[in-house]
Amino acid sequence: MTAVISQAWGAYEVNHVVSAALAVARSRAAVRGESTPRLSDVAVAVLSAPDSLASAALTAVGIPPQELLAELPIGPAPVDGNQGSRSGDERMSALLARADGERRRTNDDAIGSIHLAAALAGFPDAELAPLHGAGIDLDLLRTGVARTAADVARDDRAFAPVPRPPMLVAPETPEIADLVTRTGRSRSAVMKQILDSLMPAGPNATSSPYGLVRAARWARLKVIHQLMVVVTLMIAVRCGMHWWLYLPLVPALATPTELSAIVWLAFVVAAVVLSPAPVVVALVLTAAVGAGGSWCELWMKRVDLGDPGTTPRDIRRAARNTGKKLVFRKLGLDDDD
Repeated sequence: MTAVISQAWGAYEVNHVVSAALAVARSRAAVRGESTPRLSDVAVAVLSAPDSLASAALTAVGIPPQELLAELPIGPAPVDGNQGSRSGDERMSALLARADGERRRTNDDAIGSIHLAAALAGFPDAELAPLHGAGIDLDLLRTGVARTAADVARDDRAFAPVPRPPMLVAPETPEIADLVTRTGRSRSAVMKQILDSLMPAGPNATSSPYGLVRAARWARLKVIHQLMVVVTLMIAVRCGMHWWLYLPLVPALATPTELSAIVWLAFVVAAVVLSPAPVVVALVLTAAVGAGGSWCELWMKRVDLGDPGTTPRDIRRAARNTGKKLVFRKLGLDDDD
């Protein structure tokens, strides 16, 4: 909730904590018979305001607001011909202009207690000497905000993060009926259904910039894994391996997404024990790349389904069920109408 202060003070937009603090400062001035609050009145009001982020931030960096309040002047205003109503409005307008500058530095929507406290600490006025001596500035308040865990007013927050760039939406794949209509064979529709079981394809198939990095990393690992599979088989052929050694080697070249992790590791260990040294080196590298690619694939599918508990087994089961349905449909054994 925000409010706009009077035109005489600059018509700035402030949140409810600052609006209430300015009202308290004005009431303190009215008790003394003054039409405009002094800057010390504003400082006392904002530092003693409930749910104030400025007070919580100062406490977090070891500057208790109570000590500052005890040092601020609260007695009668000094007699000075320059302290008339217009001069008071000009001082308040200058203070709030400085606070609005602090607001722009923190990228916030309205002036809050943090911006007003920083403006008070940097304003050249003898009444604010305790704040000057405490060394309060925007950087110190930023540190306090980062350290504090106090429960403060929701709209008195400061240092709003920079808005994230728009989310990037992955292009939608054609529907099954569309693929069947466009192609003479059902191969495209079949591949589409199988890939939907393995890769992101649901309503949450969107990516943040970091998500795109992870997807690109998976693509690179997948390509490298396929190349290393070929290289490993070529090394095995060149080493003259017996045919039966290919029985554990070939499954070991799969990934934990394609086989159960325990079964895959068993094949990898068996192939490492039985294969010649050059094949073992290539196999270990291939297995490491395959495991990394499977982890990226699992991460993408978890985001797609919105279920962090998704396991590689769930992905394999979905692909297997899709394959069964396609085979039964091809044979005319499906129960769909």
